[in-house]
Amino acid sequence: MSEYLNNRYNNNRNNSLNYINKIFLNKKGIVFYNSFPNNKCAETELLMRFRAECEKLSYIFVMIDNDNRILLPELLKNTYINSIPTKYLLFGMSLHYSTRNKLEIPCLLTLFNPLEFFMNNPKYTENINSYTHYTSCGSNKDRIVINDISKLIGNIHTSLSGPVLPITYKPDKIFYCGINWDKSTNTKARYHDLLHRLDNDNIICLYGPKKINSVIDNWDNFRNYVGEIPFDGYSVVYEINKCGVGLVLTSREHVNDEIVSNRLFECICAGVPIIANKNSFILRWFSDNVFYIDIDDTDLCYSQIKNYMDYIKNNSLIVKNKIIACREIFTKHFSMNMEFKNVVQYFVSMSSG
Repeated sequence: MSEYLNNRYNNNRNNSLNYINKIFLNKKGIVFYNSFPNNKCAETELLMRFRAECEKLSYIFVMIDNDNRILLPELLKNTYINSIPTKYLLFGMSLHYSTRNKLEIPCLLTLFNPLEFFMNNPKYTENINSYTHYTSCGSNKDRIVINDISKLIGNIHTSLSGPVLPITYKPDKIFYCGINWDKSTNTKARYHDLLHRLDNDNIICLYGPKKINSVIDNWDNFRNYVGEIPFDGYSVVYEINKCGVGLVLTSREHVNDEIVSNRLFECICAGVPIIANKNSFILRWFSDNVFYIDIDDTDLCYSQIKNYMDYIKNNSLIVKNKIIACREIFTKHFSMNMEFKNVVQYFVSMSSG
């Protein structure tokens, strides 16, 4: 029996080595941690976008779980990343502080999250310190997070490269998409009252998962809940475009650290006017090309959105120019293709130098 198992182990090992040599014959791999392989979330969307960027740059997208078990490529699924010789791998990336780096190659952490989410948790601090490199998304708190600022090698925002859709200008409804984490923990959902008032006026389309943490009907009592959007990296852009106006709401913690979510950049790619709560990042980069609301006062915020919708519908030329200006800023400073290529080039130079 032991001889049988030993032969089986050797056969599996030989098969894995054959697959590895075949997959990495002419290309190197870039390893991505999937911190939440069993949940669909913003990180899922970003991973799909990085996968597309790797393919554009002719690298193998290797996705692993928190235990370094390979999820992609499919041929290597459930084997461990340390079975791949390091000569085949350029570097690793993690998108979330909850994952501890265990790779034997250079590995960077993208600083996407507000300081308040992790700073007082020793476990998360240890996780963050386990990385060799970091990238910024514009937070004013980066120097507090990183113990050696020389490890900060560039910028990667929660962005995308496309699809970049034509500006069709049909502001029929407001697009809003959320995970609705608050309700999934049995607390009143963030922006609940505001969204309900817009829902009652039939001027909003609501998207997001129906079920989070075993909560069913996550969006019950909303008449204009449309459904879930695939976390594939691109479908959300088409849905925003269909609605015609994007609503971008960032949390208090994100505002404090001057961080924005995926949604801002998705709305820009969708070619729609953007209504957003005040965030220094958006104000600094996009100025008056975005319509700003005061999210802390529900009555005032509701009134502002209603007035903006009337303005948007009646001032097409001015609004189109705002959309075009946002596009130009995005293309010049925030396209994922540009930012990721710069980071890849850093590690290429590092490996050859």
